[in-house]
Amino acid sequence: METILIYIAKVNIALAVFYLLYLLLLRKDTFIRLRRYYFLSAIIFSLAYPLFTVASLGSFIDLSSTPIKTETSVIIGELSMEGMIVSDVEDTAVPISWTVIIKWTLLSGSLFFAIRFLWQLSSIILIKSRSEKKSLFGQPIYDLRDEITPFSFFNWIFIHTKKHSEEELKQILLHEQTHVQQWHSLDVMLVEMLRILFWWNPIVWLMKRDVAINLEYLADNAVLQRGVETSDYQYHLLQLTYHDTAVQIVNNFNVPQLKQRIIMMNTNKSPLRKLAKYLSVLPLALLLITANSVYAQTNKMQKEIMPPQEPQKKESKNNEIFVVVEEQPEFPGGTSALMKFIGDNIKYPVEAQKKDIDGRVITNFIVEKDGSLSNISIVEGVHPLLDAEAVRMISTMPKWKAGKQRGVKVRVKYTLPVVFRLVSKDKDSTVVPDESSDDLFVVVEKQPEFPGGMQALMEFIGDSIRYPKESIENGIQGRVITNFIIHKDGSISDINITEGIDPLLDAEAIRMISTMPKWKPGMQRGKAVNVRYTLPVVYRLQK
Repeated sequence: METILIYIAKVNIALAVFYLLYLLLLRKDTFIRLRRYYFLSAIIFSLAYPLFTVASLGSFIDLSSTPIKTETSVIIGELSMEGMIVSDVEDTAVPISWTVIIKWTLLSGSLFFAIRFLWQLSSIILIKSRSEKKSLFGQPIYDLRDEITPFSFFNWIFIHTKKHSEEELKQILLHEQTHVQQWHSLDVMLVEMLRILFWWNPIVWLMKRDVAINLEYLADNAVLQRGVETSDYQYHLLQLTYHDTAVQIVNNFNVPQLKQRIIMMNTNKSPLRKLAKYLSVLPLALLLITANSVYAQTNKMQKEIMPPQEPQKKESKNNEIFVVVEEQPEFPGGTSALMKFIGDNIKYPVEAQKKDIDGRVITNFIVEKDGSLSNISIVEGVHPLLDAEAVRMISTMPKWKAGKQRGVKVRVKYTLPVVFRLVSKDKDSTVVPDESSDDLFVVVEKQPEFPGGMQALMEFIGDSIRYPKESIENGIQGRVITNFIIHKDGSISDINITEGIDPLLDAEAIRMISTMPKWKPGMQRGKAVNVRYTLPVVYRLQK
């Protein structure tokens, strides 16, 4: 579904850009034949360009080449541990899914216009069956029984012969023959299909109007080139102003934009030098192709760092994935062993070193009941190279000690930030800074602890968290990843949101953490130190 939405967005952006170019540069000239080709090319190109990419253009803009300013050049890998808290609230109201509403609104509109289009086609066939086929000046036509405006549809020409003089019939026939010979009905059908698909886009309606009037310019021009007097022809058009039209998907001899047609007939021809304006289409098309190629290349890079995921299956109660349990999963040997494993197995990509790229990659994976790891993914990435290395390193981990809930092994979703930090060659390359300073630690020998432990922290969250009413009514839920510093004295500061889901839920998570009592500080080599702590808060609405 996401791929289709992206395609729709690309198509409509291109249509808007091409129509804006038409309004700014091409609307006032008299190159009506070239204008027809412009509209056809713009529509076909807009529908087609999202489907193909040019590899050389995709790498033309290297999004990953911008270096991050650092002070270091030695490889260090760090990690941070965290706790998980779930806030469950009974879903007292049926949430409104605006995504579903929008989707069905768009589909309903398209269905309405598709049915309307089929009704118009059937109306033409009905009119044809009720008309008498005749020959007019050697041209086969259908003589209308009702007094409606002459029109044509592909190679069918419909005229109410009894209501027009011989001279008028000649002019009408010349006009409609032009529509038939130049296949103008194809243009009409193309923009009609466009309207069915994108009826909600006002640009499509404006383009449909301008395509239709331009086809009339072409037919009018063909009549005048046959020697018909301009004044006589315009007078004849005015006589048909109040006649009913058949249906909208045909080429009518008289259309509502009669004033524009008369103005175009009396407009002096544009000088040939103005043809150069149409060359502006080429860089515009190249720009759109380049943007699409860059987007595709970026998407490809992101996919390459992610391991193949198994299809999502509906979890049974016995196979439920927990985010907080009474006994958290543990790496074999504990935190120290996990630190050593990271130090021994992490490989800082050489290219990332050369570009001075570092930062924190937040990973996410499931610790299965047997201790194996699955569904490794990136919650917040830094660079494709570092993201891929974090995923690779985690995938090589041995089995963990499984998490437990009420004494039973369960599947647990675990979040593990992996910090890639470059340290200067002239500095001491230790995994942790000197504990005697005010340096900020990400991992320590003894992690900070909420007063009373994890169970007390869960109870504090349950008692203090307030699920915003508006978020409940809108059915908004998910995980807010918070980040804060626990100082040497146990106080909390620098609370921020690493990954949010909704302003109301994000603000409530910050408010709740700011009310916490002092923690038991983290310890490194027997001394209290400042520790940056990551705490996901999961908001879940229970049906």
